[in-house]
Amino acid sequence: MKKILSICFCLLITTLGAAQSTHLEGDVNISLNNRELNSDFWITNYAPEQMTISFMLNSDIKIKAVTLNTGKIATEKTKTSCYDCHVYEVKLPRKLTLSDTIGIQTKGSFKSFKAGTNKKDYKGKIANNYGILRASEQAKWYPVLTSEEDNLPSFARKHAYTYSLKVNCADCKGIYVGAGVPQKSGSLFVAKRATKDIMLIAGDISWTEGSNAIFINVADEKMRGKLDGLFSSIAAYYEKLTQIEMPTKYVLAHLPSDNKRWGGFMTYPTIVSVRKSFGNRGLAAYLSHEVAHYLFGDVYQAESNLFWFYLESFAEYFSYKYLLEHEPDAMHSDYKRFKNSQAFIRLDQVNTFNDVSGSYRYLIGPFQLLALEERIGEAKMLELIKTVYPKLATSKDGYKALIDSLAEIGIAKETIDEVEEKLFKAFHIEEYQFVETLLRADKK
Repeated sequence: MKKILSICFCLLITTLGAAQSTHLEGDVNISLNNRELNSDFWITNYAPEQMTISFMLNSDIKIKAVTLNTGKIATEKTKTSCYDCHVYEVKLPRKLTLSDTIGIQTKGSFKSFKAGTNKKDYKGKIANNYGILRASEQAKWYPVLTSEEDNLPSFARKHAYTYSLKVNCADCKGIYVGAGVPQKSGSLFVAKRATKDIMLIAGDISWTEGSNAIFINVADEKMRGKLDGLFSSIAAYYEKLTQIEMPTKYVLAHLPSDNKRWGGFMTYPTIVSVRKSFGNRGLAAYLSHEVAHYLFGDVYQAESNLFWFYLESFAEYFSYKYLLEHEPDAMHSDYKRFKNSQAFIRLDQVNTFNDVSGSYRYLIGPFQLLALEERIGEAKMLELIKTVYPKLATSKDGYKALIDSLAEIGIAKETIDEVEEKLFKAFHIEEYQFVETLLRADKK
C-alpha cells in the first residue's frame, strides 16, 4: 500500500510540474523562395504577478497583432538592449490566469545569402545559407518571454516552454524543430519537457539516425560512424565523472556558413557545425566541448558578471579533461597558445559580461580550472561545481561566489589565498607545469 501511495504521489508531482510549464503553441509557415517566416503563436499557462509582460523577438520579424484570449491588446517596442532583436512590452487589462491565452501573430523575413557572402554570420542571425534556413533560440524566431531582472546578457535570457508547433514549408526537403528526427512539411513538433532551446532548420537537408546521434547533412558514412563513436565515448566519460545521465541522443547538424572565424554552436540537444566541410582534425576537441554544454548551460546555469567564464571556461575545462584521458595530442596546440597568450584578466576586477574576452573564456579560464583541480583534487572540483552554480542566480559577483564556494566545501583558507594570488590575480606559467608533465607522460 505504501508503495502504491508513493508511486501515486510521484505521478502527482510529475503532473503538477508539467502543468506549471509555460506552453507555446504555433502555426509556422516558411517560404524559402519568398524568404518569409510567418507565424501565429499562442502562449498559455503563464500568469506572472505584474500587470505587464515582456518578450523578445528577432528584429527581422514584425508583430501583426497581440491578443488576450479573443481581444487585441496594445504592444510597445521598448528601448531595452537586445542583440538582433527587440523587446516588446504588453500592458495587460488585468492579471493573467493560467487559463488565459496570449496570442502573438508575426510576419518575418530572412536573407538568402549567395555562396561565400555571409561572412559575418553568427548564432543570433536568422539566415538561409546554401539552401538551408537556420534559426537558433538566440535568434529569437519565436517570442521569448523575458524579465529585466534576469541576471544575464540579453541574448541569454530564455524562457522554458513545452511546445506544439506545426511547421509548413512547401519548398523544403525537410524540417527540424527542437530535437529528434527531421520531418516533412506540415508535421507537428512536440516537446512535453520544458526547454529553453528551440532550434529551427528547414530546407535542402538530408538526415540519418545513428546509434548515439542523429546526423543532418553528414553524407559520409565512415565519418558518421566515427562521430557516433565519439558521442558514445564522450557521454560515457562525463556520466562516469559527474554521475549525471547524459542525453540519449544528440543531433549533429552540418550547416555551412561563410564566417571563417566561426566553428559552430550548440542549441541543446543540437550541435551545429558551420564549417565548410567535416574533417577528422579536431573532432574530439570540438564535440567534447559542445557535449559539455549540456552540463554547463542546461544542468548548471551560467549567470552573474562572469557569465562567459561559467558557460564556456567550464565546458572547455571538461573538454580538456576528456582529451587528457582519451586524446592528449589534441591538447598540445592549446597549451602552446596558452603559454604565449596575452589574454589574462583578473576575474575579481570584471565588471560586465564582455570583460571576459573570447581568448580568456576559451583558453585562459579552462587552464586555470585545471590548475585549481591540480591543487584541490577532482572530487572537490565536482563538489565546487555543485556548490557555486546555484549561487549565481542571486549573485552578481561571480568571483565572490567562487571564493565563497571554495570555503564552503572545506578548502583551507591558506589554499584559497594561494589560489587567488597565484592563479586568479596573477599569471605565473610555472603554476601550469603539471600540464606538460601530463602530456609528456602520454608519450612514454
